[in-house]
Amino acid sequence: MEALIGKLLEYGTTPALLVLAALVALLIRKLDENAKKDTERATAFQKSLSDHVAATELRFTEQAERMACIERDYLPRETHYKDIGGWRTDMNEMRKDFGEELGGVRHEMTVLNTNLISTVLKGVANGGS
Repeated sequence: MEALIGKLLEYGTTPALLVLAALVALLIRKLDENAKKDTERATAFQKSLSDHVAATELRFTEQAERMACIERDYLPRETHYKDIGGWRTDMNEMRKDFGEELGGVRHEMTVLNTNLISTVLKGVANGGS
């Protein structure tokens, strides 16, 4: 590069300055082209990014809908099982209460039978028929 500038200076400063101006103009044009390409790439990147974000939001929405369906379909089953468990508990309590009532009825029947038998035996002992 120094050799080129040295040879240009042999012809005078004006030709050297003209060549340097042409090189600077070429560099400016190249920078403008690169800036346009960078702008195009940035625009493409922004579009790609926005598309990716939109697709991610769509997948998120779909997943949220699937989760809502799962909650709708399976949580009532859990509630149903809890209700059945409560129903079973109620049945066991009713069975226990019924058993206690039956035990009380059995006791009363035993007392009645005992009283009846003792009354019959007293009647037989007193000479009744």
